[in-house]
Amino acid sequence: MKIIIFGATGGVGQHAMRRAMQADHQVTAFVRTPEKLELPSTTRSSPRSPRLVR
Repeated sequence: MKIIIFGATGGVGQHAMRRAMQADHQVTAFVRTPEKLELPSTTRSSPRSPRLVR
């Protein structure tokens, strides 16, 4: 399933993102400050990836 999470750097957003990724969903994180985004070590993209920052 494809999921977009707005506010992925907030408390609820981080939890939702973690759970969605654990369930093997394709997650798109929408954030104001990409540097604050905590990505698991298994993530294929980085916060500065054009795929994540538009």
